[in-house]
Amino acid sequence: MFGKRGTYDINTDRQQSSSDKPLARGHVRCTFHLLDDRILMHDFPKRSPGAALIEFVNQVVDLQETDYFGLLFTDSADKQQWLDPLKNVRRQTKCKKEMTFHFRVKFYVADPSNIQEELTRFFFFLQVKQDILKSRLPVNFSTAAILSAYALQAEVGDHETTAHSPGYASEYRFVPNQTEELEEQIEMHHKTLVG
Repeated sequence: MFGKRGTYDINTDRQQSSSDKPLARGHVRCTFHLLDDRILMHDFPKRSPGAALIEFVNQVVDLQETDYFGLLFTDSADKQQWLDPLKNVRRQTKCKKEMTFHFRVKFYVADPSNIQEELTRFFFFLQVKQDILKSRLPVNFSTAAILSAYALQAEVGDHETTAHSPGYASEYRFVPNQTEELEEQIEMHHKTLVG
């Protein structure tokens, strides 16, 4: 399931790109930024319901547990809004010819063990990782060290003395203003993780 360097092997065969084609009349060109840093582009009729865009992204990433996720966009007042699946795109985006959406976790579950799909857990992991790195989710030093150790394990696997020389955590960014002291704690916690 996890590929090289802790990335999830997501089916990218169905990615569709419309960036090279001229925009058809009555359409909006949509750019979707996914949690795994991929970018999708696709043209939709402006009168399409928001659900059509959401369904497109869910199908491309092969997401089964769709209720937890949504698409964020910046409206004309520079405020972030969730795309309403019941309203048409034109009404929500004020007839722009190009729109950018961000695929994000919209609802967190109270008990993560209720998540059935590994891909859903992976997207939750990526969202929390991004939120910590971008200071949207503040964490204290000890929590940052523990969570970063788990993220490091997802990236490099279990600690191996021959493969991981001191300072290897500095190759990764987990928190803003990451210090050498934190990196030492991350490595210390990483050594205790197995599996």
